[in-house]
Amino acid sequence: AVVSTQSGHYGRGDEWVYVDEPIPHDAANILFPQWELVEDSYLKLCKHTFKKIREERETIIRYFYSTKKNFLVFLQRPDNKQTFVTSWVKNYNSVAEDMREDVEMKAELHQTVEVGQNLTIIWDR
Repeated sequence: AVVSTQSGHYGRGDEWVYVDEPIPHDAANILFPQWELVEDSYLKLCKHTFKKIREERETIIRYFYSTKKNFLVFLQRPDNKQTFVTSWVKNYNSVAEDMREDVEMKAELHQTVEVGQNLTIIWDR
């Protein structure tokens, strides 16, 4: 049993005086079933809470695993940029030597170079 040093007031820390007196048998018979009920309720709540924590952990682990797999698939996806660049270079180099001196052809070649540079800027984003 616990008794306060001040009558009618409950204190903290050093103010408590613990008394080693037996609990009356009638009070124990009344309190014991209530204690068992509270203890049982507490244990069920703890088990339920720990189960929910395990389920949440499992859900998170599955989500991270799925995200990792999806990211690896994303990284390994086919990239057609190189085939496009190779095709563009072949087209650019396919212009005949005598045509490269033509003013209009030079303007067109410069335009295709600018378009290619703009595409690389877009790809890098």
